Amino acid sequence: MEREYFFEKHNQQYGPVSLADMIESGITEDNYIWYEGLDDWIEAREDPEVLEKIREFKALNPPPFGIANRFRNDPLQQEDYSAGKVMPPTNLVLGIISLLIGCWPLGIVAIYFASQVKKLFLNGEYAKAIMFSNRARNISIVSIAIGLIFGLIYFILISTGVVDIDALQQL
Repeated sequence: MEREYFFEKHNQQYGPVSLADMIESGITEDNYIWYEGLDDWIEAREDPEVLEKIREFKALNPPPFGIANRFRNDPLQQEDYSAGKVMPPTNLVLGIISLLIGCWPLGIVAIYFASQVKKLFLNGEYAKAIMFSNRARNISIVSIAIGLIFGLIYFILISTGVVDIDALQQL
């Protein structure tokens, strides 16, 4: 008798299903699975047989055409990002700008969050993609604000003569 699996996808429990049906549902290595004999739920990557089947399925099946087309949409459209129709903005450009003119450690963090948005969206983790998009935007704004404040303070100190540019150049 074939083993029956239960699995979690988008915080919903499904099953019992066969291994083939579970794989065809589009689960990823990060989804949790359970079958008779396990004490608790495990990530799919922890079961060698399931992991192999997921990788075989991914290799043989390209993503649906509609997902690739989503990136051609204007990310500023007033659509519901949480419905998974349109990828939320990555805010990568804002992150790069914050790295260049803002507080560079925060700029690096903003770029990290921005770089994860597309991957999360393609994996179907829409809520997480939105959260990372928002974090990238917020951290970038804070970084730019810090950079501008310090730049303004520096400009004022030089303008008022508190900081001598000639003395700084001799260092």
